Amino acid sequence: MVSYNGLPVAPSALFCQVIEKDKYNPIKSQQFPAENLETVPVDMSASFICKFRWGYPGVGVLDLYYTGAGLPVNIADYVLWVGATYTVGRNTVWGSDIQDVCALGWPEGASATAPLTPAWIITKPDGTLHYLYADPLGGFKSCEDLALQQKAVLGVPIPWN
Repeated sequence: MVSYNGLPVAPSALFCQVIEKDKYNPIKSQQFPAENLETVPVDMSASFICKFRWGYPGVGVLDLYYTGAGLPVNIADYVLWVGATYTVGRNTVWGSDIQDVCALGWPEGASATAPLTPAWIITKPDGTLHYLYADPLGGFKSCEDLALQQKAVLGVPIPWN
């Protein structure tokens, strides 16, 4: 939702940026003693497309599409940043929000070679199937952990920084 003074408004402009939270070791500048991997932000916006769909001015949804290569190195924990501007007279008002995005190679409980049976399958109006999984992260507590595990299974090492 985009609002000004509490009312929904059609923004003057919208922006999307997708940042990969890449992991490196060894750590060059440790932030606290328990840190064991360094997070390095990498702009991956060129591999994504943001599409806004408005229900009415200022209220809608954002669809995020991955258009990059289907390579194991792109399994990762990402941050989506969305910015909006609204022009009021000669002034421009800015606002933004972030959302975590998890891009996995497969849902937990499956493997790269043995797919998991979906918890539910829905037939869409065009006849294609849509698969639903009970918990894509399984026993993992974060996308970061599962993405690191899936990369390791596929032979992608933690890079040196």
